[in-house]
Amino acid sequence: DTITLTEDTTLYALWTVGADNCTVTVDPAPIIMTGQGAGQEPAVTVKAGNKTLTKGTDYTVSYSNNNKPGTAKVTVTLKGQYYGTLTAYFHIADFDADAEPWGVVPPQEGQTATVTLKGYLDGVDVTDDVRWELFGSDYTGVTLSGNTLTISSQFTGDRVDFYGWYNNVNTGSFV
Repeated sequence: DTITLTEDTTLYALWTVGADNCTVTVDPAPIIMTGQGAGQEPAVTVKAGNKTLTKGTDYTVSYSNNNKPGTAKVTVTLKGQYYGTLTAYFHIADFDADAEPWGVVPPQEGQTATVTLKGYLDGVDVTDDVRWELFGSDYTGVTLSGNTLTISSQFTGDRVDFYGWYNNVNTGSFV
């Protein structure tokens, strides 16, 4: 169509940018699942060329398969002067604290039981990189040194709760 202007007029053009000219990156910080089942939602950065776009104004974000260890998906839906959809994936590592043996019966008078605490990240032993802590306060007869838990006959509780901290993420477990 042809438009004929009869007086001085200012024309404006609105340029839109498609997804093929945009990128999405997921925060590279390690994501560790602790068995709690909470959805993991790492930060994303969306760019059109060198311009960083604004969440809520230029795009929305949704996550899927992000509540268990494995590969999770981020979907970015562009809006405003941007159009299209971007997809990125991120890995959720599985951190598991283990104790060998589980279910230690309080030892007989004058004896002790020793439990070795282990930490696994995606099945790989990371025990040496885990910081272990007792959780709770009434553990008379229980000591924790490194990853060795010693339970004496003075212990009268029914279980010992502990945390294994790996990369500032914890998992609660008990023996």
